[in-house]
Amino acid sequence: KAFWDFVAQDSYLSSHKGQYAEAYAARAPWVHRFDLHLSEDFAFRVGSSTQSFQLVLDFMNIGNLLNSKWGVYQINSIGNNSAPLKYEGTVSGSNTPMFSMNKNSDGYLTKSYDYSYSYGQCWQIQLGLRYFFN
Repeated sequence: KAFWDFVAQDSYLSSHKGQYAEAYAARAPWVHRFDLHLSEDFAFRVGSSTQSFQLVLDFMNIGNLLNSKWGVYQINSIGNNSAPLKYEGTVSGSNTPMFSMNKNSDGYLTKSYDYSYSYGQCWQIQLGLRYFFN
């Protein structure tokens, strides 16, 4: 029962029951990260010369600012690195393989992926000032 519950919660595994898994097909879900760059140029006349500056505002992983799960990687280490089953050998007197379900500290595996929250996954903002030499 625990194995089939694990298969049912994973979209790739549940849609490929009875088939071989393709290499790296269920390695990790796709992550959408996008950044925003805003800049504005300013020019000031000082005496007979013009001084030029650029004010820059960069938002990295701005989607995470809107939703805490956007732009955050999911890892499968909770799913025992994509190995929910453990080979136990063969049934005596036949070549039928035996497997057992791997467990983690909470018991049987219940989900394939979990969010990998770290400071590198959070949205960031950067303010910059650029001076253009004449």
